[in-house]
Amino acid sequence: MNSDDFTSFSREERKRAHDMRDLVIRYADARDAVGNAAIRIWQAGNEINHDTLMECLNDRLALSRTIGDENSQAYLQLAISTLKFNRGRL
Repeated sequence: MNSDDFTSFSREERKRAHDMRDLVIRYADARDAVGNAAIRIWQAGNEINHDTLMECLNDRLALSRTIGDENSQAYLQLAISTLKFNRGRL
């Protein structure tokens, strides 16, 4: 067995790995967006709850749509969807 057996991946395998990496990065960005929203809410002296998190994230999503930042739109939409999915599960 030579070293090429470990490093030679097909084009499809490389694309799949690249897509998975992009999804992991997007999920990490969504997680960070929720954390940053919580920090901003707390620093403003407001209670951190589902409604305030959703309001903050929706405001940031509206801003990213206004300026045309598609990357931010994608991870903010993921963060909002995740929060909606997990409402009442804590």
